[in-house]
Amino acid sequence: MYTLRCSLVCLLLSSFACLSAQTESQYIKALAAHLEANQEVSVTGGRVDLETTTHAIEVERAQKWKNSIGQALWYGMQLNKKPGIVLLIESPAQRKYAIQLGSALEHSGLNNSITVWLWPDDFPGVHPATNTQPVTGRGEFWLNLNGNKRHTSSCRWYKNTTKGRLCTADEGVPAGCCH
Repeated sequence: MYTLRCSLVCLLLSSFACLSAQTESQYIKALAAHLEANQEVSVTGGRVDLETTTHAIEVERAQKWKNSIGQALWYGMQLNKKPGIVLLIESPAQRKYAIQLGSALEHSGLNNSITVWLWPDDFPGVHPATNTQPVTGRGEFWLNLNGNKRHTSSCRWYKNTTKGRLCTADEGVPAGCCH
């Protein structure tokens, strides 16, 4: 039991170590692909990290949580969308910042006004280093542009090829790995 517990702790710590090596831009690209969001949208007085159909989202490292509140509110107002924050938790010790952010939002009455997501908790399986290609197009399938193969959302290659885009069921050739 002790060995299993020690292994799990080591795995968790090594996962956080990999996360801290990423740039904020890599997180934004991975999240844009996952959320089908526009990235780095220019507005008066700044750039919105992510714009979805419903949210203007600020992506911020945990220790800078205080900055994220004002930016999320401003960007939401600029785009007439609900403000959102993705807080990047890169080590177990940084979880305190998520608690501080939640406490500040609750104290100010903003907890129902700003949506907060925590990385990596709310984005299982999304890794910044592997999702760096821009996502363009529309549809529920992923088209690998190198081989014109169409992948389903349950396939390991979905949004995970060096060149690709979202596509519809009538584009490309169905990939043999997607059954």
